[in-house]
This record gives sequence, C-alpha cells and structure tokens, in this order.
Amino acid sequence: MTSESYSILGEAVRVLVILLLLIPVAYLVTRAYGVRMRKTGLGRAMQVLEVAHLGAGRSLFLVQVGRRLLVVGMTAHSVSLVAEISEPDEVAALIQRTGKRGHGTFGELLQARLTRERQGEDENR
Repeated sequence: MTSESYSILGEAVRVLVILLLLIPVAYLVTRAYGVRMRKTGLGRAMQVLEVAHLGAGRSLFLVQVGRRLLVVGMTAHSVSLVAEISEPDEVAALIQRTGKRGHGTFGELLQARLTRERQGEDENR
C-alpha cells in the first residue's frame, strides 16, 4: 500500500469515528429538547384531533386551536385552511365525538358539515 492509500484510509477512519460520536449526541440532544418542550407546555395550544388520509400525499387534519377547530388540507407541496369551525356547540360536539372513536369519524362529520353548507348555499340561491 502506498502512503496515499494510508492517507485515504486514515481520513475514512476519522470520518467514521466522528459520525459514531455525533449520532448518539444528536439523539440525546433531541430527546432532551423534546422532554423540555413537554415540561414547559409549548405545543399545548394546538392539538391535532384527527387525520383523514385522502390518497397519495393528501390529507385533512382536524386541529384544535384554543376554542376553534381548523380543518387543514395538506398535500406534498402545500398546506391550506379548508374550514374554520368556531361555533361553540359544534366545536364541543366534534371534540367529544373525535375523543370517543366510535361512530362518527372525522370523515363522516366533515361530510355532514359540507352537506349542511351546500344546503345553505342552495337555500340562498
């Protein structure tokens, strides 16, 4: 082996040692940061209540933000607000039903809401 081969081999060993040291450190830092975030209460103002996967790379999220519910659509390239639900009775009903995991999935609830909105549009015409 030439001195150039030893140089390349030495560099490869150094890179491997650095990676073996960095990976556990990165893991520990992210774990500690996550625990700190939970303890300080950050992230509690917003909660994803349910997710409806619509197909490849497309989903709807029911997100609670304070006393409001947001229906957020997400694709591989965009995130957009689909609907905002702020009526107290409807918010309470949706939160209760998504917590039960029985009849009335998010998809069914969304369909019912869209049907009511369509009927309201038809009555306004």
